[in-house]
Amino acid sequence: AKWARQIEQDIVYEWKAHYIDYQAIARVGLTPGSYEGHGSHESLRSRESPTPRPATPSRAESNSFDEDTIKRTNSKWETVIELVRSPGAPLVAHSDAMRHLFSDEVNKVGVWSQEQFDKFAGQIKELGGCVKDYFRMPSKTRKTVRRALEECYNSLAVLQNYCSQNAVILHEVAHALHSRSDYWQWIVKTAEDPPQFMKVMEEIPKMRLQCCKHYAKVLEERTVITPQAAEDILRTKSKVPDLSFGSGVSLGLHIGMCVPLLFAAMTLLFLDAAKVVRRSHHKIPAGPSTEDLMYSAVPVFRGTAVLILAIFLWGMVSKLIERKKCNYVVILDLDPRTKMHWKQTLSFGAFWAAAWLWTWCIFTAHVKHHVVIIPEHVLPPVLIPCVFLVFFFFMALCPFDILHRHTRWWILKQFSDVVCSPFVAVTFAANFIGDYMTSTVKAFIDLQYSICFYGSGAWRTLDMGYCKQNPWVPFFITLLPLTWRLLQCIRRFKDTNARMHLANCGKYATSILTVIIGAWHPDYTSYYTDWHVVRVLYVLLLVTSTLYSWSWDIFMDWGYFTRDAEGNWVPRPIVFERARTFNVVADLIGRSAWAYTLIVKPPGSRFSVELLVFLTALVEIVRRSLWAGVRLGNEQFNNTSQYRAVKDIPLLQLDTRCLHANDPEVEQANTGFAGFMEAWRRGSITGSLTGRRGSADRRSPSPVRSQSPPKSGATPGYYSRQSSTASRQTSFL
Repeated sequence: AKWARQIEQDIVYEWKAHYIDYQAIARVGLTPGSYEGHGSHESLRSRESPTPRPATPSRAESNSFDEDTIKRTNSKWETVIELVRSPGAPLVAHSDAMRHLFSDEVNKVGVWSQEQFDKFAGQIKELGGCVKDYFRMPSKTRKTVRRALEECYNSLAVLQNYCSQNAVILHEVAHALHSRSDYWQWIVKTAEDPPQFMKVMEEIPKMRLQCCKHYAKVLEERTVITPQAAEDILRTKSKVPDLSFGSGVSLGLHIGMCVPLLFAAMTLLFLDAAKVVRRSHHKIPAGPSTEDLMYSAVPVFRGTAVLILAIFLWGMVSKLIERKKCNYVVILDLDPRTKMHWKQTLSFGAFWAAAWLWTWCIFTAHVKHHVVIIPEHVLPPVLIPCVFLVFFFFMALCPFDILHRHTRWWILKQFSDVVCSPFVAVTFAANFIGDYMTSTVKAFIDLQYSICFYGSGAWRTLDMGYCKQNPWVPFFITLLPLTWRLLQCIRRFKDTNARMHLANCGKYATSILTVIIGAWHPDYTSYYTDWHVVRVLYVLLLVTSTLYSWSWDIFMDWGYFTRDAEGNWVPRPIVFERARTFNVVADLIGRSAWAYTLIVKPPGSRFSVELLVFLTALVEIVRRSLWAGVRLGNEQFNNTSQYRAVKDIPLLQLDTRCLHANDPEVEQANTGFAGFMEAWRRGSITGSLTGRRGSADRRSPSPVRSQSPPKSGATPGYYSRQSSTASRQTSFL
C-alpha cells in the first residue's frame, strides 16, 4: 500500500495522535472481538491483541517509524482487505467492527480539526482588531502583529494539509471496507453529509483569505495592496527555491579537493624534514628556527579551523533536521529565497576547508621542508597565514553579492543584536547565535592573538610573548559571550515576565563566577597544584556549573522531560528519539572536557599543549552542533521559550497557497463535495470510479504539501484530479 508509506512521509508529527488510525482498524480486522460498537477507544485498548502496535499515535513512535515497520503495517493491511472481501459469514463481524471503529476515528478527526480551526480563526479575528490601529502602534508591536499573521497563515496551511491527508485515508479505508456497490452508496451518502473535517477544509480557504486581507492592510503604509498580492508575499515567505545542478557539482568538487589536500597536509606535518633535506642535498637557509615559525602560526590555523568546522557541521545539522521536517527557516526567521540549502552550506564549508588546507600545505612545505613555492622577497613565509586570515575576514565582511551575502549579513545582524543586549528585543535567532558564541571563545581568543601578532609587528622578531603579556584580554573575551547571554535572559524576563528566564540567568551567573575565579587563580585548573580547601570549593563550583548547564540542556533546551498531571518528570516524545541516550551522554562529556586538565598530566611540548587546546575546542563545537539540531527540533514542536505568537508552524518546504476568490458563494460552489458532485454529474471523473483497486485509473492521489490553485479549464475543487505533476492537488478520490 503506497498510500500508507506516503502518509507517513508527509505526516505532521505533532498531530500524529489525531489522524485516522487505519492501523488500529487493521488490528481489529485481524483480532475478533477486539472492538464492539461505537464508543470510546478504551474498549479497543482493553481487548487489544498482544501483538505490538507498529505505530501507536504518538510523536515519539512516529519519529522512530522505520521502513520495516511500514512494510509490516502494509502487509497486515493487505491481509485485512483480503479477509474482509472474502466470502463467508464469520468475517462479517470483522467488517462491522472495523466500520464502527472507522466511524469513531472519523468523528475524532472532525472534532480535532474543528478545535484547531476555531483556535486559528479566533487568533485571526483578534489580530484583525489590532490591524485597525496598526500604524499607531510602536514598531516592536507592529512587528509582532505582522509575524503573528504570517504564523496564522502558515498554521492554516498545516491544518489544510492535515485534512487532506485524512481525506486520503478516508477514501482508502472506505474502499477497502465496502464492496463496489456499497462503495458507490457510501460516496453518495458522504457527499450529502460530509465528515466534519471535510467541512473544515472547505472553510480554510475563506479564513486564509481573511488573513490575507488583514496582512494587506498591514502592508498598506504607502501603497494599496490587494489580498492576492499579500498572499503572494505570504506564500513567498514559506517557499524554498529549487537547488540548481551547480550546487551539487560545487559540493563534490570542493570535497574532492579536500581529500587529497588533507592527505598532503598530514604527510607534510609528520614527515621527517631532516631526512628529506639530507637526501635532496639542499642547504638549509639561515633565519628563524622552524619550530618558532610553526608555533607562531598555530593560533591562526586553529581559530579559523574551528569556525570552518562549525560551518561544515551546521550543513550536516540542517540536513538532519530537514529530514525530520523541522522548519528552521521559520524558526530562525530566514528568508526562504536566499537561505542556504544544506548542500550549499556543506559546499561553503568545504570551500573554506580547501583554502585552509592549501594555505597549510604551502606554509608547512616552505617552513618545515624548505620547499619554496612563493619567493620570500614576494611574501615572507611568516606572513602566509596572515594572508589567509585577511582573505577570511574580507570574504566574511565583503559587501558584494558573492559567497552567500544574505546569509553572511544575517549572521552579522544577529551578532550585532547579541552585542547590543539588553537594549534590543531578543529573538530566537539572536539567542541561537549567542549560544554559539559561548562555544567559539577559543576561536575568538586565537583570532585576537593573531590580529595583535600581525598588527603590532611582532611577526618581524617572532615575539610570541608580546601579545600574551596581558592575561586579562583572554579573560574578557571569555566573559563577554556569557555576559551577553545573561543580559538577553534579563531582557526576556522583562518582556515576558516568565520565571524560567531567571533560572537561565542563574546558569550564566554561575558560569561567569567560575570564569572570574579561574582568572584570579589560574593555577586551580593546573594538574600540579596542591589540593586545598579553596581549590576544592572551586572544583565544586565547576561541577555545579557543568551540571546546571547540562540539566538545562536536557530539561529546557531539548525538552526531553515534562511534568505530568501529578507533577512528576516523565520522558517527552522528541524528534531524534533513537539518539536520546547518546545525546545526553555526549552533551555531558562535552561539557566536562575541562576536567581533563585536572586528572591528566599535561604534555611537556608546547605544541602538545596547543594541540590539547585545539582538541578541546573541537569537542565543544561538535557538542554545540549536536545541541543545535535537538534544540531546533524542540522549538519546532513545543515553542519552549515562547518566541512565536502561534505554537504550530508549517512543515519545511510547504508551498502554502489558497484559492483566489472574491465571491464566497462562488468559492463554496467550486470547492468541496459540491464541486465533486457537479463534476461527477458531468461525467468528468466517472472513469476514475469504475475501476478496481490497483488499476491504472484507480490510483489514489499522493498526499503532498503543496496546495496549488486550479488551472483554467481544469475541474475545480479539492477532489478533482489535475494533470500537473509539479504540484498535484490532494483530493478525496
